Amino acid sequence: MIDFNSGLVTYGSVALILIGIAIFMVPVYKQPWVLELGVLALVLAVIGVVLGIAETAWIINPWAGLVVLLLLLGYLAFWLPPSRRRLDVDTEGIIAAPLERVFECATDPAFIHRPKNATVVSTRIAGNGGVKGEGTRLITRIKAGSLRLEGVDLITAWDPPRRYAERTLGAGNELTYVFEPRGGGTYVRTEYRSVISMPNALLTGFRKSKVRESMRQYRLEWIEAIRQRLTSVA
Repeated sequence: MIDFNSGLVTYGSVALILIGIAIFMVPVYKQPWVLELGVLALVLAVIGVVLGIAETAWIINPWAGLVVLLLLLGYLAFWLPPSRRRLDVDTEGIIAAPLERVFECATDPAFIHRPKNATVVSTRIAGNGGVKGEGTRLITRIKAGSLRLEGVDLITAWDPPRRYAERTLGAGNELTYVFEPRGGGTYVRTEYRSVISMPNALLTGFRKSKVRESMRQYRLEWIEAIRQRLTSVA
């Protein structure tokens, strides 16, 4: 039987917490799968702590220990179905500019609407001679405080000026952009589809609704940034 209150388990939990924090804080550029390892380390540490609490409660009162254990198992079971971890975000807007110009602006690698409290350090296209198209990869480096992130987006669909789609490698999320002529302007719709990883859901799943709203707001700001850019050029 494992003693979850033993020094070995306690030190192991502390080590996992330090590893998880270090993965996020070390100032080197990391791809999403590396950040997932950091989240996994934190989740394993928390589970170890909870099991220690359950064991202590069991010694005092077996029913109390059983309740803590069942709560942990229930929480794990709640996030197990992928449908619970699904994150879909759709946004739309109208831009008073021709379809071709809107598409050109939206797909311009030099035009990236940066997230709040973050800086886009660099962006480049890999493949196809540096020209964006299906099968090419858009590699973007972002800095937010001490966090350094390198995202690699694979272009999975390219149908100018109507539609294009990309998938973030190592993260599993897909983003589709649709452009349609509408009333002398251009209708823009973005469709974000993702399934949050199990470790991420366990650690931050309770914030899913806030994350969804934050992503929706970011995409609306992206549409507005395109609108302002085309207006200033005109």
